[in-house]
Amino acid sequence: MFIQTKILRARLYHLLAFLFFITSPALARQDWFQVQTEHFTVIGSCSKKNLQRISKQFEQFHQALSILFPHASLKPPLPITVVALDGSRAFMPFAPISKGKPKEVAGYFDVGLDSYYVVLNVPDGDPTMVTPVVFHELEHAVIRNNVGSLPPWLNEGMADFISTLRTGEDDRKVTVGIVIRSHLELLNSMPLIPLKTLMEVDHSSPYYNEPDKVYRFYAESWLLVHYLLLGNQGQRARQLSKFADQIDSTKPLETRFSDAFGVEFKVLENELEKYLRRFSFPISVHTLPQKMQAQVVPIPTVLAESEVERYRGDLLANLGHSKEAEKHFEAALQARGDMAEAHAALGAVRLRQSRLTEAESYTRRAVELAPDLYRAHLILGAVLDESGRCEEAARHLERAVQLKPGVARDYALLSLAQDGCGQKQAALASLRQALKLDPSMQEWLWERVYRALLMHRSNIAAADAMTFLKSRGWHTEQSPYFALSSCMASLQAGRPTEADGVAKEGLAQLDPKRWPYPVFQYLAGQLTEEQMLKRATDNHQLTEAHAYLGLHLLFSANQDGAIPHLRWVQEKGVDYVVEFELAVAELARSRRSHGSWLRQMPASEQGQHLSGVVLDAGLDCQERFVMSTKQN
Repeated sequence: MFIQTKILRARLYHLLAFLFFITSPALARQDWFQVQTEHFTVIGSCSKKNLQRISKQFEQFHQALSILFPHASLKPPLPITVVALDGSRAFMPFAPISKGKPKEVAGYFDVGLDSYYVVLNVPDGDPTMVTPVVFHELEHAVIRNNVGSLPPWLNEGMADFISTLRTGEDDRKVTVGIVIRSHLELLNSMPLIPLKTLMEVDHSSPYYNEPDKVYRFYAESWLLVHYLLLGNQGQRARQLSKFADQIDSTKPLETRFSDAFGVEFKVLENELEKYLRRFSFPISVHTLPQKMQAQVVPIPTVLAESEVERYRGDLLANLGHSKEAEKHFEAALQARGDMAEAHAALGAVRLRQSRLTEAESYTRRAVELAPDLYRAHLILGAVLDESGRCEEAARHLERAVQLKPGVARDYALLSLAQDGCGQKQAALASLRQALKLDPSMQEWLWERVYRALLMHRSNIAAADAMTFLKSRGWHTEQSPYFALSSCMASLQAGRPTEADGVAKEGLAQLDPKRWPYPVFQYLAGQLTEEQMLKRATDNHQLTEAHAYLGLHLLFSANQDGAIPHLRWVQEKGVDYVVEFELAVAELARSRRSHGSWLRQMPASEQGQHLSGVVLDAGLDCQERFVMSTKQN
């Protein structure tokens, strides 16, 4: 079999990515339809006929994968919703944003409160134009469900490789690895990206976001995966599997590369260059043990206006702009006032805006309307925990994990609430379950760290952030932000020496050419406020810069210096980064306390706190937990 998938069996059920927000233009009214198949909810503005064809494609691909990979888990912890939009005009309001502009993509995979989303741009409503995109985006869901977080080159390369899957006329043969001609034409017209550069690309890199570079990145990622799996009679396939097994290692990329492939970058670059220049490429053909069943797809039904508005709001919230999402949730409630999903979603928006009273009102109404609505209990639990009512928060979060027991993020949030009300053993058990569901722990631990910062549970935030850095190292995409969270938590707790040590370690570990390195320079005293702000190149970076300036000054007892920066974030910053919420929360806290900026933890909450989990990053991901009893 073309991939004997240590890669697809390496880890089960990676956690949901953290919920971000971006901007989008107003949307015109248009009929949307819905098809409910065995494994997918398919909605969108395409015609009924085309929506049926897209639904059938997804079910056929799912069936082929289930036969090819019988040991892979194809049932994700959250359901998959496919959104097929009729051309660029319908798609662009929901397109991902890079540097303030919509990215030119044919589709994308995203994560919402209670669903995975596959969003497709269907040119002229013709589903035959998006077959590779359908398979590419669904493969992202499969990878996420079985492997977890892969570096972008491997994630996109694997998705493109699998997107060429085709079935034969007798429904018994499956072909994969068909050449993507547009990729070859592009790669033959310019030099290859150096492999080290390719493998260091993350989601903020120019090669992942800028139009003149992103197509090269996708094309070469596909070529590299194609060569490693099928080139030289598949001799390097096992090495790719070995490399994937070391993704969570703290070793430098060069060391992991040479350990897995047995050569330096230049050797494999030369092999890849020769592979590109050949006249024919291998493919992999498999005879299935059983004939694929014909897919029967129901006739689409018209979605009610309230549902269309709710889905539009969800898509915008998933991507990012709370203000635009809010308009659609309110429109959904105007169309149907008893829509629990919209009430809960508005509660999430108000929580992000630190309007806790309104957030609680919306989410309690959602629970009243739909007592078994997962998103309602999840958001209400978060609202109550941030309001300091940990016991009630824990009850609602417990209900959320009962309704959807496979989401690691929710166990992490539950552990935070349980720890806040003194349920230490229960909190540890919840953390163990989160780690069992997501051994890589990056995303759920990040959620826990930043929620702890919001609630001034400084010891938990600092210790969890350092737990991540010790187990995963400084070279993941999120590592700098875990380190900054540790700095802010230490300052919040009155430990400036500890914060200074982390900032200086960041200077030693991180790339000086990459953001947010200037923030570490400022924290270590190497840059002034003005110098650090000048290093920010766009509004995203300016939002982070002003937020960290404000938080640093605030927690250093300089509220007069902090307030202008925090207000800048609230009034001018982008609202899809967590720093926005942290800044707005501190401003709201100041108003609630009538000018008392440094809120101390109540005596009842001081004392011993569960402060982290440490993942033993050895083979088989053995669990090892460390209890820490630091005092605020």
